[in-house]
Formats: sequence, C-alpha cells, structure tokens
Amino acid sequence: MKAPSPPRYGDGHAEGAAPEKGLGAAAGGCRGGCGPADMTDPLLSGLDLWEGSTAVLRTQRAVAGWRASLPARFNGWDLASFAGLDPPPVPVVVACLTDWALSPIRNLIVIGSTGSGKTAAAVAAVDSAVSSLGLPARFFVYTELLDAFRSGDLRVADVAGFPLLVIDDLGGGRSTATEYEIEKIETLINRRWLDGLPTVVTSSLTLERLQGRIGERAYDRLREDALAMQIATPTSRRR
Repeated sequence: MKAPSPPRYGDGHAEGAAPEKGLGAAAGGCRGGCGPADMTDPLLSGLDLWEGSTAVLRTQRAVAGWRASLPARFNGWDLASFAGLDPPPVPVVVACLTDWALSPIRNLIVIGSTGSGKTAAAVAAVDSAVSSLGLPARFFVYTELLDAFRSGDLRVADVAGFPLLVIDDLGGGRSTATEYEIEKIETLINRRWLDGLPTVVTSSLTLERLQGRIGERAYDRLREDALAMQIATPTSRRR
C-alpha cells in the first residue's frame, strides 16, 4: 500500500484540504507571498491620511494669514523672487536666507538703505519658512504697529505670540524715539525673547544707531544669537 503524502506547509494547509473557515483567501495562500504591503493596518493608513491632510490645511491657513498681512507689493514674494531681482542680490545673502528659512529659530536682522531690497529679503525668507513648515507669521510696519498700540487697536499680547513676526523699518519715523515707543518695542521683543520666538526686523539704521533708537535692553534681546546681514546693493531695482 502506498504511504500517504506528508502535509505541505508552504500554502498554509495540508495538500487537498480546504482553507479553514473564516480565514478566506488569505489563509488559502497569499498568491505571490504575504509581504508588508499585504499586512497594512487600514486604521493606521487612515490616521496617516488624516494627519497628512491636517498638516496641509494647517500650512494653507498659515500661508493665507501671512500673505494677508503683507503689503500688496510683496504678496506672493518668495526666495526665487528675491534671487531674481535686477540687479541680483549677492549669492551669499540668498544662501544665508535660505539656510535660515529651513530652521527659523534665530532672530533675523536685515539692514539696508531705502530701496536696497531689505524688506524683500525678509519677506522672502519668512514666506519660505511659512510655506514649508506651516508656521503662522505676521508682517507689521514699525510706525503702523506703534500707531495701532496707541489707538488700542492692538495690544502687545496680540502680536507677541506669533511663531514668526516681521517688523519692517524698525526705528523708522521721528528722529528721536519717545519713551512710549521704547517701552512698547522693549516689551514686545523681550516677551518674544522669553518665549523663544524668532523676530525678523529690517532697518535703514546702522546697528549702532538702531541700539540708540530702540533702547539697549531691546537691542540686546534682538541681537542675541541673531543672524544679521546688510543688503548693500544698488537702489535701482525692478522685479
């Protein structure tokens, strides 16, 4: 008498036997093998999709809020726009701004004369950070910000908590700062320094004059571990 053939284990059951009830085709043999793709947890896949869509929406909201705060002239301005200025900015400036935008954890100080492109540089760097990292940000012109504080339309607390804050033309306006101006800007910059939030400023003043304009304490907080650069380019620019 011929001995029965031993069971085969490669297909999950003995030869000739039907798959166990409830296991279906998976137990009967994952044709082509049961690789990692076959074992994907649908719940985890759903969570990944949800987190991904949430991140996209968060970034879209951050970009919309940031660009809504910009003057029309700089809406949609990015590092490619800045690099494409005519005449073009110095390559090392573009490289430094690009590096800062990848990890915007330091203050950024951009110094330059009127028309040098300092505001374009600051806006481009922050736009890149907002677009890639989804960080909420706001743009304020220094004198307009002070006016909003005076009128009560804004409080320091209203703007101090943004992950990224741009103050354009810091120290501009009257030739001599009032005690009120120094107090407000010191409170704002100090609050952000305490919270570890980077502040981006542009100014047409030299660093020495800027210190005298905003006060030593605010300047020290702003300058600490900051990336400071001077945009020394021709004033005749076109996009």
